[in-house]
Amino acid sequence: MSHPSLADNDTRRLRKRGLIFAICCILTSVAHSQRMPLTGRVTDAAGKPIASVLVGGFHKLQGGGYRTDRVETDSDGHYRLNDGGRVIFFRKLGFRPVTKLPSSTDSVLNVTLEEQESDWILPQCTPGIEKVDKHYGDNLIFLVPPGTEVKEGTPDDDNWKVWLLFPEDHQPRLLIWSGGLLGGGIIYFPEESWFLDGSVISEKSDPKHGAMDVRGKMPDGRNWRSLSFISDIAEYHGASDQAARFFDEVLDAACLNMNP
Repeated sequence: MSHPSLADNDTRRLRKRGLIFAICCILTSVAHSQRMPLTGRVTDAAGKPIASVLVGGFHKLQGGGYRTDRVETDSDGHYRLNDGGRVIFFRKLGFRPVTKLPSSTDSVLNVTLEEQESDWILPQCTPGIEKVDKHYGDNLIFLVPPGTEVKEGTPDDDNWKVWLLFPEDHQPRLLIWSGGLLGGGIIYFPEESWFLDGSVISEKSDPKHGAMDVRGKMPDGRNWRSLSFISDIAEYHGASDQAARFFDEVLDAACLNMNP
């Protein structure tokens, strides 16, 4: 009968150690993807509680896909999130949107919301806008500048995507994503990594219609922006200042076409 050699035994020990290390890495990854419950209270500038504030997170899971955790504050402004992720959004019509990045050890996060002034109201589209050849969007209409190259995606679950390419180098792209099943009237949360990897320049909402407009900067100076309303989202990420100006012209000219 042959006996395993010392080399064979060493190989087995190394494989066992490797398996243990892999299991530990998976457990650590799972632990980092799960956060402790987060509670808090949302009040206005006078300290009065605000009810029905949408509080939530939208983050990628370690194994792929996304997780969205959404709750509303109660009549006393309190909320509880079991696992909101590393970026927490606070949204309510009539109040300026707020986004917070709690640390992994935070268990309580209280927030003050300011009333939203009517400094940004989405305009209504002019009659006949749907007859314009180059436009995209469902309720929120985006006009395509002449000569802009457009890439259209394949419709998926009644939603469709198009990309407007920056003329100079075709990179990066402005994504316009629309469809009846896209948001279902629920407020859209931008990619959480954009907040983690950069800084927010401004957050604003249309107090009349509830559209959201968030923009920020990446560490290398490039830009990102997300404009959303009901069933339409338009956003770009990693755009140079020149590309951002080009895309912003499209976003700033957007209009509402609620009754086409």
